[in-house]
Amino acid sequence: MYGLSAVNLNQPPPFFALSYTWDSQQRDRDLICDALTLKVSRNVRTVLPYLFQHLGPVDIWIDAVCINQDDESEKNTQVPMMHEIYTKTSKTIVWLGESDSNIDEAMKIIPILIPIITVSKNNQEALPDRASPVWTGIHSLLSKSWFDRVWIFQEAVLPNNVEMMCGPNILPLDAMIKLILALRNASLLDWVKGGTLTTPAGVMRLSYIEIYRRWRGIGEHFSFAALVDMGSKWSSFDPRDKIYGLLGLAEDSVRAEITVDYQNKSSRDLSLEVVKHEVANEPTVVILHLSCNRPRASDLPSWCPNFTVPPISQLVIALATDFTQETEI
Repeated sequence: MYGLSAVNLNQPPPFFALSYTWDSQQRDRDLICDALTLKVSRNVRTVLPYLFQHLGPVDIWIDAVCINQDDESEKNTQVPMMHEIYTKTSKTIVWLGESDSNIDEAMKIIPILIPIITVSKNNQEALPDRASPVWTGIHSLLSKSWFDRVWIFQEAVLPNNVEMMCGPNILPLDAMIKLILALRNASLLDWVKGGTLTTPAGVMRLSYIEIYRRWRGIGEHFSFAALVDMGSKWSSFDPRDKIYGLLGLAEDSVRAEITVDYQNKSSRDLSLEVVKHEVANEPTVVILHLSCNRPRASDLPSWCPNFTVPPISQLVIALATDFTQETEI
């Protein structure tokens, strides 16, 4: 039996937050809370036993439970609070989904693997064989759908403490980031492609998380337009969430100007609001550059990027010389 409680975020008790994927919009599983039956997704119903086995009896914030997904006026109030929720949480648990034997083995060995890769850049014999199930498990981890969801970016960047859970396995987010950095520095990222030609989505997403957290740590920021441009290639069920899902990382002035309104604002309205803020507040105007790099929208002026669709190619933002060398021309 689970219970619900309301708290004041100005003086919250210790609580945890969940970050996970909505693999579908179906809420077809029953969850009993305070003798009431709530409809939740399969992912929420699956993760709860793992959470309480790992954490014990704790307070945990889960968007699908704590926000009425059928009430747009409630979402208008609750979504802007996610910045505060994920900033004040004691720990965020990332639920990647169910595990398998390869992932189990990979998550055990990753902490051991990081220093080996770091020290053995030119000695691949010290590493597990390239055909080892360990690399298959790492590929499977980095290919989880969590890495493709727009909302998870702020959920991973804002908290001070983030753990990744796959089945019963737990690993700090920092360990996954260190693994990617070590593999990149040793020119070994090909080892996690899993026999495919493409790098798993998790490699690039963890790189984005690492650089954004580092920039926040020294008081720097990306313009909101550049942030939204970066996130436009990630997935969301509602196109407007490609903007709303990143507001938690925006400056206070941006969150005051671009308000959440699921009832009255269209995707067009939001794209225009981002452009308006960018032109008025950022010394380096990149809007025209961004506009030329994505498909035109018939309902938008030619100079206004359609931020709800992915860019045609990945632009290297001048703000971050070491941000990423991803170039998909």
